[in-house]
Amino acid sequence: MSFRVKASAIAVSAAICTLLAPAAMASAGVSHATVQVTGKKLKSGLLPPTRFQPGYSTIFAGNSGGRLEHGAVFHIPSMKCVNFWNFIGTVKGFGETAFATESATSKSGKAPILEIFSQSVRLPVGE
Repeated sequence: MSFRVKASAIAVSAAICTLLAPAAMASAGVSHATVQVTGKKLKSGLLPPTRFQPGYSTIFAGNSGGRLEHGAVFHIPSMKCVNFWNFIGTVKGFGETAFATESATSKSGKAPILEIFSQSVRLPVGE
């Protein structure tokens, strides 16, 4: 069998699967809703500090805990910029359902340049 015939057969099979998959999923009772995870679960997805640089450790970590958040405490358009940057990723209330954050730097403090790595994951409502 030639390459062109094999490629065509694969393309047709893929097209059929693409067309039939949604119907098969619906008939099997598969939910299309996204799974919501808590801040504790998101925390486990953050990189360990040593992945940024060897010898680095966590200097700050926070997460929204074991329950999903609902509602917003802060009105972002009226917040002062300095407050926004100091609060986001460290406290609840920005309208997300969950968050996890962590900052890391050198344990020894002897690095030639002070580097602080920050990572944060936030799940908006409905994501």
